[in-house]
Amino acid sequence: MWVTWAPDETVVARLAARNGLSVEAARVRLAAQMPLGDRLARADVAVDTSGAKDQTQAALTTHWAALLQQLDAGGGLAGGAAHAAAMEHHA
Repeated sequence: MWVTWAPDETVVARLAARNGLSVEAARVRLAAQMPLGDRLARADVAVDTSGAKDQTQAALTTHWAALLQQLDAGGGLAGGAAHAAAMEHHA
């Protein structure tokens, strides 16, 4: 499973702007979702979307290439490392 993530305040600001919500309404929507730590714990790949779109695109391209290489080599999907890397960056 691939998970995209950004710091809560970034998510709230983007959600409010995109959907025309108040900051409080955006926070309520975010709070209704599965907590980030739980999503990251399930992730095979975690993509930090807090930067510019070109940074996200570069990260996605890198992860996709790694997945294709792993599949070509006959390997399975690796989990756990994505969570550790994302949590280290998130802290």
